[in-house]
Amino acid sequence: MSGAMATPDGWADIPDELSAAGITDDLLVITELSFIKQLGWYDLWIVAVVSLIPCIPMLVLFEWQRHRRTHFWPKARYQPGRGLSSQFPGIGAWAMGILRAPDEELMDVAGLEGFVFMRLMRMGCRLSLFGSVIAIPVTWIFLSEGDGSLRFLDWTVNVVVDNDWKLWAAVCAVWLVTLHTLYDVIQECEAFVKLRQQFLTKTEIMEDDPQATYSVMVERVPRECRADAALKAYFEHLFPGEVVCATIALADLGDLEKVLAERRSVLDALEHLRLEEEATGTAPQERLNLREGSYELVEAIPWYEAKLARLDERRRDLAAEIHKRSAEVEREATGTFFDRILATPQNLSTFGEGGKEDPVATGEGEREALLSRSVRRLDPTIATKHKSATGFVTFRSLRSCSVARQAQLSPRPFCMESCPQRPERKNLIWGNVPTSKTGRLVRHGFVSTVLVLLAMNWSSLIQICTYISHEWAPKHIPTAPYLVKLGYNIFSAYLPIMLVQAVLALLPFLYLGLAVFYERFKFASEVQQVVYRRYMLVQWANIYLSLVSGSIVTLVVGLVTNPLYLLEQLADLMPEAAVYFIELIIMKILLVLPFELSRIWPWFRIEVVARLFRDRLTERDLTEGAFEPPEFRYGFQYPGKIMVVTYALIFAGICPLVYPFALLHFCCAYLVYARQLLYVYVPKYETGGAFFETSIYTVLGSNLAGCFTFFAYLLLKEQYWHAWAVLVPTVGALVGWVFVSASYLHMNMTASIEIAVSADDSARSPPAFDQHWFRQPALDPNPDRVAKVEEPDDIHALKATPRRGGFLSRFGFGGGSSKE
Repeated sequence: MSGAMATPDGWADIPDELSAAGITDDLLVITELSFIKQLGWYDLWIVAVVSLIPCIPMLVLFEWQRHRRTHFWPKARYQPGRGLSSQFPGIGAWAMGILRAPDEELMDVAGLEGFVFMRLMRMGCRLSLFGSVIAIPVTWIFLSEGDGSLRFLDWTVNVVVDNDWKLWAAVCAVWLVTLHTLYDVIQECEAFVKLRQQFLTKTEIMEDDPQATYSVMVERVPRECRADAALKAYFEHLFPGEVVCATIALADLGDLEKVLAERRSVLDALEHLRLEEEATGTAPQERLNLREGSYELVEAIPWYEAKLARLDERRRDLAAEIHKRSAEVEREATGTFFDRILATPQNLSTFGEGGKEDPVATGEGEREALLSRSVRRLDPTIATKHKSATGFVTFRSLRSCSVARQAQLSPRPFCMESCPQRPERKNLIWGNVPTSKTGRLVRHGFVSTVLVLLAMNWSSLIQICTYISHEWAPKHIPTAPYLVKLGYNIFSAYLPIMLVQAVLALLPFLYLGLAVFYERFKFASEVQQVVYRRYMLVQWANIYLSLVSGSIVTLVVGLVTNPLYLLEQLADLMPEAAVYFIELIIMKILLVLPFELSRIWPWFRIEVVARLFRDRLTERDLTEGAFEPPEFRYGFQYPGKIMVVTYALIFAGICPLVYPFALLHFCCAYLVYARQLLYVYVPKYETGGAFFETSIYTVLGSNLAGCFTFFAYLLLKEQYWHAWAVLVPTVGALVGWVFVSASYLHMNMTASIEIAVSADDSARSPPAFDQHWFRQPALDPNPDRVAKVEEPDDIHALKATPRRGGFLSRFGFGGGSSKE
C-alpha cells in the first residue's frame, strides 16, 4: 500500500490520510482491539488452567461442608416448611436430586420468582443445544476451507467469506437460529402467562401476606384525599361496597425513627450484658464519664434498663403525637361538606399531586361552592404536612382490585393513579414510600441520562485500565514483593480484561445505592429491576462500544474521516473477537459458578463469628449479620447469565463455536442456581416473575443484534446476495420482537378481569383483612420482636454451656430491626 505506515501493534498498514487525521490511536489502541487480535487457542487454554486453580478448592469446600445447615442449607432454618427433605448424600448426588425433582416441587420450594429464573436457565440450555447442533456441520465446512493449521480463525466464517456456496452454510445457520429462538421465546411466554395469572389471583403463594393480593398502592393522591376516610370514600364511590379499608402513608415521623435506632442499639447492648452476667456470674460494670476527667462505675444492666425505659417512654409519646395529628386530619375528612362533595368525585380529579386547582376545570355554581367549602374544611396545610401522596386501598374481591390496578382513575395528568405492582409489605422500602412520584421520576431521568452518557464513553474506563496495566504497574512492580511480581508476570496480558471485569462487578452496588437513597424507589423488586436494566446497558457497551471504538464520539469521527477503512478493520476483527467472549464464558464456568456454589464469603463470615464470639451470641445475633437469611439479588444475577445468550446469538453466523461453551455454562448454571434457590436463598418477597419481561427483551434484542451484525459483516465483505438473505431473518427478528411484546409481555403486570372473576367465584371467602396492615413499621407498638427460626446442631453448638470468664459486653452484632 503506497503512502502507508505500519502500526506498532502489528496491524495492517494504515493509510496516510487516516493517520494524518490523528485518530488512529483512538480507534485501535485505547480500546481492547490491540490484544483481542492476539488471542487464540493458547489463550483459551491458559484461562481455563488458571481458572481451575481456585475452582477445585471451592468445589472441594462445597462437597466437604454442604451438610452444614447454617452454611449451605439456611433455608431449612428460616423456612422449615418449604424445602427439599434431603441433601442427597454422596459426591454430586445433589445434582441428580435436582434433576429428578418435579416442577411443582421446584416452584413450591423456590417460589415463582426463583422458578422463573430456573426456567430461563433451561431456555438458555435449549437455545445453546440447538446452536451447538447447528455449529457441528457449519464448523466442519469452515475447517474444510482452512489451511489445516487449526488456528482459531479456521473455525470462523472468515475462511469461507470468499467461497460463495460454503458461505451459505453460515447464512442458513442464522436463519435456523433465529427461527428457533423466536419459537422458544413464544413457548416460554405461553408458560409464563399461566404461572403469572395464577400468582396474581392465588393468595396461597405467599401465606404471610395474602392481603397484598387484594390491595392497590395509589400515588399522587390529591390533598383533599390525603386521609384514610377520604381515600376510602373516594374508592367507595368508584367501587360501591367493595372497599375494606384505606391507609395514607404518613409523611413526617419526626424523631421517631432516630429514637427507634437508638433504642435498638441500647437493647442490643443490654442483651449482651445479660448474656455476660449469665456466663460470668458477676454483674457487669458501666463506666460513666463525669466532669474534669473523673468517672463513676455503676451496674451496667440497671443503667441500660433505665435508659431503655426512657427511650420507650419517648417512643410512645412521639407515636401518640403522630396518631393525634393523623386523627385531626381524619376528623376533618369526615365533615359534612366533604361527604357531600364526594357525591361528585370528578371534582377531585381537578387536583393533582400538589393540590393546585386546575383553572380550566369548571362546573355548576353549587358544586364549586361545595368544593371550596370542603377544601377549607379539610385544611390542606395539615393534610400535606402529616400525610403523604401515597396510599393503600384494600378491596373485598379480586375483580375490583384487578380493575383498580389497571384503570385510569383520573382524567387529568399528574393526578391520582394506581400502581400495577402487588404491594407486599416485605417488598416495600418504607422509608421511600412517602416520597413524591413526580420527584422520583425527575431524579430517575437525571441519573439514567448521566449513566447512558458514561456508557457511551466506555473508552475512558478502558483507557484507565490499560494505563494501570501497561504503564503504572511496570513502574511499581519491580519494587513489589516476589509474589506480586510473579502474579503480574502471569496475568499481565489479561490484566486489562480483569480490571474491566472487576469494575463491572462493582457497578451493581453503585446502581443499588442510587436507586434506594437518591432516586428513592418504593419497591425492593423495582430497585433490582433498575439495577438489572442498567447493568445490561453496561454489558452491551462492553460488547459493542469497546469492540467498535470505545466511544460514540470516536466512532463518528472515524466514520467521517475514513469510513470504509474503519468498517473493514472492524469486519476483520469480529471473527477474532469471539475468543475474547469465549474466555469470559470460561471464567464464568470455572470461577463465578464455583464461587456461588461454595458460598465462600458467607462461609468465611460465619466461621469467623462462630470461632471468635462463641457463647457470646444472643437470639438476635443468630438471625442477623452473618446469620441473616441470605437473599437472592436477581438484579445482580440475571445480567451475567443472560449475557451468555447474547454472546452466542451475536456470533451465531460469525463463530458458531461459541455455542458449545454457552451450553456448558447454562447446564452448570442451572444446577448451581437451582441448588442455591432450593437450599440456600430465602425469598423476602414474591413478585411472581417481575424480571421475566426484561430477560425476554434482552434475548429478543440479542437475536436482532446478531442478525444485523452478520448482515453488516457480509455487506462489508461485499457478499451482497448473502447479505440480503440475512436481511430476512433480521426483519423476522424485529417482527418477532413486536409480536411478543404486544401479545405477552405488556399484558401480565396485572391479573386479567376474566381470571380475577373466576378466582372470586371459586374462592370460598377472602382472607381476614387488617385495616392497619399498611401502617408504617416505625409505628409498630411491639418493636422488640425477633424471628423464631429452626436451630440446627451447629447453631446449638454456638449456644452451648457458657465458659466462665469475662468478655466485652458489646460487639456490635445485629442492631437491626428484625421482627418475630
